[in-house]
Amino acid sequence: EVYPEPVKLGRQLKYADGRKFRLAVILGEDEFQAGTFQLKDLSTASSSTFPLTDLETAVASALSGRGIEAL
Repeated sequence: EVYPEPVKLGRQLKYADGRKFRLAVILGEDEFQAGTFQLKDLSTASSSTFPLTDLETAVASALSGRGIEAL
């Protein structure tokens, strides 16, 4: 799901947490330019940065319970 309005990231993450999402994929201008994304675990507030090519693997790993640091 994508936040419906262009507002600050903190508000978007609060919205996602309120909807009980486990993870947030963050791909802002800086990440896009670097070819990376941030994966944030909303239950622990931890996040890690990965190459865009690892998006599917990183999300699957986090959802399987191995955590976002497992890659």
